[in-house]
Amino acid sequence: MKPTEFMKLSVDERRKYLSDQVESFVLQRCRDAFGYASQRQQTIEECAELIQVLAKEDRANRASSRSEIIGEIVDVELMVKQLIAFLSADELKIYEQTKTEKLTRVSMMLDKIDNRKSATNSCEAMCLE
Repeated sequence: MKPTEFMKLSVDERRKYLSDQVESFVLQRCRDAFGYASQRQQTIEECAELIQVLAKEDRANRASSRSEIIGEIVDVELMVKQLIAFLSADELKIYEQTKTEKLTRVSMMLDKIDNRKSATNSCEAMCLE
């Protein structure tokens, strides 16, 4: 982005842009420093930690368990972003296409649920008349 374009952004837009740039830079450095095999293994470990914290959430019944969950979610998100950074241009296209397909499928499933709820509410209203 050119400096003149940057200056036209609102303060919040500037913060987001800079935050995205810093994140991208840090993730790229991790990718270059550690390599795919190391980051894949770290991703596995971070996912396992998230699973463990989620499994204990009901038993913990404390506010700190929520903050632990948030921390583990962030760890997993950052590791997944690093794995995505290893994808080739062709793989990235497949990734985006697959993501779109899965979101579309979930959206269609939610539409069906909404339609069933609507039909149930209509039947209940008719029965009450």
